[in-house]
Amino acid sequence: MEAADSTRALPPDFNISSLSRVTSQALDPRKHWYVLKKEICGIRPADFSRNEIFKRFPDEIRSVATRELIPAKSAFVVVEFNRMSSTVIVASTFGLISGLIRQKGIPPHSLINSPRFLPIVGLLNSVALDLDNDLDPDRAKDILLAGKSTKAQRNLVPSSPKEQRR
Repeated sequence: MEAADSTRALPPDFNISSLSRVTSQALDPRKHWYVLKKEICGIRPADFSRNEIFKRFPDEIRSVATRELIPAKSAFVVVEFNRMSSTVIVASTFGLISGLIRQKGIPPHSLINSPRFLPIVGLLNSVALDLDNDLDPDRAKDILLAGKSTKAQRNLVPSSPKEQRR
């Protein structure tokens, strides 16, 4: 059996303008949030939101009133809220990626099957999961807090083994 080549040519059919990054007072500001659409998920957003992964990580997906959303600064997209229903489902970056990976089937024209997904694979493959060898405690804090820590938040994560034993 031949090993899968992650550099193979993938169909260029995913349209990057399908990604609509948004912010809202109702959403965690430490995360990037995306409006879910069939073009992104490959299935209806309501069906996507029932993915088993969201039972384990419920804070990674939300139903939000469209009127509460604000378009995030984006190089690719102008969000057209007037074309959306009154309530939409949004997912964090982690929620979107993990939900896509966990699907039973991968639609041929979805984000996960496009060349745009390859950098995500590369980024995840560059992360060492053993914090003892690859990440120092200060870097771990930045990762845990999405690089947006305040003095109070920095105190949530012990910075040394001595503090961890307290």
